[in-house]
Amino acid sequence: MSLNELSVKMQQLKSFYSSAIFGNDKMFKPRREENILTDPEYFAPQKWTYMYDFSPLVKTMERYIDYDRLKPNGNSNTLLILTTVMF
Repeated sequence: MSLNELSVKMQQLKSFYSSAIFGNDKMFKPRREENILTDPEYFAPQKWTYMYDFSPLVKTMERYIDYDRLKPNGNSNTLLILTTVMF
């Protein structure tokens, strides 16, 4: 493996861990201490169905998607395609 390839791999690994630990401001954030009062299952991780809070994604989607155009009586030429990846 060349030095450049190693550098790219290290950057990718750093990016992965940064995202997993700190989240992404427009997509998700990990469950943290600041959620103690609003998250009833915070102290019961065995009941968790998710490790991340996706409320930032909802805000991002509300900002960019015109939901009225997606209704059946809206613009019939409008198409919504969502892609997700879980790691």
